[in-house]
Amino acid sequence: ATAASEQPLAPAADESRHGGDAHLGRILDSEVAEAELTALDADSRAQKGELEIVLAQYKENVTWSRPYSKVLTIYCKGGAACAKDSLRLPNVGREAHTFLHHIVTNYDRLANWTVFSQGGEPKQGYQGHGRGGGHMLNGATFDDYV
Repeated sequence: ATAASEQPLAPAADESRHGGDAHLGRILDSEVAEAELTALDADSRAQKGELEIVLAQYKENVTWSRPYSKVLTIYCKGGAACAKDSLRLPNVGREAHTFLHHIVTNYDRLANWTVFSQGGEPKQGYQGHGRGGGHMLNGATFDDYV
């Protein structure tokens, strides 16, 4: 006998829409859904309990993060360079200290999905500490992480 989880799926409705190819149908449907999601304003995608973006700012320009303002928390250790709505922290440790502070302080109310990032605008091409480049994988966008 075949276990229920191993039984073949019944023909999906998308088979008839895409020439009998259910796999192609799922791919095309997911691409359409992704395009529709990308077209939405980043603020409207999720509430802060579902998604939170946590930035560790020192003196970086964080204006790139404005589209995420409804789900954004900025911690700053840079004194006068801090964004006006940032939460100030003493200048100890690096971004890992900031991220750990956020986790410990908010442990019982963390968002379902939390994205931690440095304050500078995300760039591609991480080449290792001190060698330059960004902090994202090649071909990725910040929205891929969100």
